[in-house]
Amino acid sequence: MKNLKKIFLTGILLGILIIFSINIISAICCERTEDGGICLDVGDEQYCDDAYRIDDTACESTQYCSTGTCVNNAEGTCAISSSSACDPNLGGYWEEENYIENPGEIEACQVGCCFIGEGTSFIPRTTCNKRSADIGISPDFRDSITTLEECLLNAGPTAEGACVFETERGRECKIETNEYCRELGRDPHPGLLCSAPRLGTICTMTDRTKCAEGRHEIVFVDNCENEANVYDSELVTDVNYWTYMEDFASSEICGYGLSNTENVSCGNCNYLAGSTCGSARGTGVTPDYGDNICIDLSCTYNGETREHDTAWCSEPISYFETAKPGDLSYRLYCFQGEVQWELCDNQRNKLCKEDVPGEANCVSNRAQFCVFQNNSKDCLNTDQMDCKVQGGISRKNDSGGDILFLNYTSTYDDEGNVISESIDSIKAMCVPRYPPGFGFWDPDVLGNSPQIIPTEVCMRGSGGSAAGYHKRLASEWKAKDYRCVEACIEKCSDWVVGKPECQETCFWGCPASESFLDMSASGELGVGEVDLNQDWTENREGLCVSLGDCGVKANYIGADSYYSWKELFIGDNVTKTNIFGADNYQ
Repeated sequence: MKNLKKIFLTGILLGILIIFSINIISAICCERTEDGGICLDVGDEQYCDDAYRIDDTACESTQYCSTGTCVNNAEGTCAISSSSACDPNLGGYWEEENYIENPGEIEACQVGCCFIGEGTSFIPRTTCNKRSADIGISPDFRDSITTLEECLLNAGPTAEGACVFETERGRECKIETNEYCRELGRDPHPGLLCSAPRLGTICTMTDRTKCAEGRHEIVFVDNCENEANVYDSELVTDVNYWTYMEDFASSEICGYGLSNTENVSCGNCNYLAGSTCGSARGTGVTPDYGDNICIDLSCTYNGETREHDTAWCSEPISYFETAKPGDLSYRLYCFQGEVQWELCDNQRNKLCKEDVPGEANCVSNRAQFCVFQNNSKDCLNTDQMDCKVQGGISRKNDSGGDILFLNYTSTYDDEGNVISESIDSIKAMCVPRYPPGFGFWDPDVLGNSPQIIPTEVCMRGSGGSAAGYHKRLASEWKAKDYRCVEACIEKCSDWVVGKPECQETCFWGCPASESFLDMSASGELGVGEVDLNQDWTENREGLCVSLGDCGVKANYIGADSYYSWKELFIGDNVTKTNIFGADNYQ
């Protein structure tokens, strides 16, 4: 018996200790917990976010966790909240008063009649201000109207509500405008649903739903086929919800501000957030009531989800820096669950550009005046043109000399201002950043510029050099400028290199050409073979392909062009692999 008493007493003591321990454990208040909780009692400070306040007491004993009202003018709401949960960064400010218990103490939360257009709503002042701002009108709030019924009776002629009429079946009802209801000789009941019990109609609440006429939300429908309020499964039998017409923009409606995609209990679909009312059949989702669901308006493209009403490009604009014949740019966009497309231009005079993710547009390819620029400052003026500087190649003057390109080099300060500028003369040209396309079926017309034809554009990239003959003798020949080659051949046609006139013309009379490689006595080339300078061929072809659908290119499906590299650039050491970016073309 004594042992039983000891066990009993020990149990009591343990119970007291456990209760005491629980009280100790729960006596730490976190203003914010690590997982985002607000004003929670925890057992250890490790669970608290140390960027916020921590107290060794229950949260109910702290001032920052005491209950008051959070007024949010940005959202147009008044809500019971602690001061910690009322975030000023989101538009909220906190009042100590409870607006429900003391409705007259907080002016922003006073309920009155809000006039918007012809309709009226009995709502708080801050809500009235927000709804008025959303549609761009000045708020008309009257706190002198103190009841919902009085507010509804002040609605204008186009405001909607129950229109009751007597028939053999009883008191029937349709939702009509006040004006039309009076024209029918009946009394309108603005702001009331036909299922309102006070009207005594044959229309009653049901658990059926439909897509709201001209809107995206799902609504309940009464047994007279009148639309009621937004579908909320928790309010399917709520008398007030079936009595008064709720504003579709009300923050008190379920799922406010969310897309509510495939939400089985709420039909507050939001088109701007990517959802709309649709049939639940085939979705694999079964709503709590009715046959409708908020369906997802996003699209799937190449395995990637694209949000509704966003646009993107078929290819990034940088792709068209090495555009091939037939390459086209498309603006793609997601509309109500389907990917739609828009061709920017069939000759690349316009290209798709996505400056901001989800916002793509067709913009002009401003390439037509690039070749006329003679300095880097004008060439790289992105406000006016889409050009780039290509080095190693130049335009020629009348005597065949190079027209040098003015290259501006600027030095900037920390704020991006130019503090110094130098100018160099370099061998370069200004060419289109995105080569335009041509209509092969009409080669004499270039887009909307009939004065500029494709053949003329491509001719700007044409050029030539003849390679000097190379013969393996005691003194090796060197390649000569093409202006001397004909004379050289004529003077040395009998292959007597030692002839004075041959040496004077071929070895001393002509400068070494950029177009040829100087050969040593290594014997790399056979008798009569020629070799073009690799840099010259690269630069010349680079110019051609930059001007448009010129030069040697494979088209967008990989079909080779009419001419080959070998036919255009004669020389055993000139191959596709020598040319920069050749894989992008052929």
